[in-house]
Amino acid sequence: MGMAVRTRMRRELGFTYRYHQGLVPNDYQSLGSANMHYEQQVHLDFFDEKAQSWFQLKYLNRSTEVLPKVI
Repeated sequence: MGMAVRTRMRRELGFTYRYHQGLVPNDYQSLGSANMHYEQQVHLDFFDEKAQSWFQLKYLNRSTEVLPKVI
């Protein structure tokens, strides 16, 4: 089932996902602990620039909405 979803995502949306163990800084400072730890992350791999641009415009720019100015 997982391969069917990945193939469809690549064909229709232009990207696939992968899981990655990323090294991130600790939020806490306790004695004897390391400053970094590994964390499960999901990464998106785009197959062309057009698909990446479409994804960024559709999903990543929602917080920069321009509201109409009332005079």
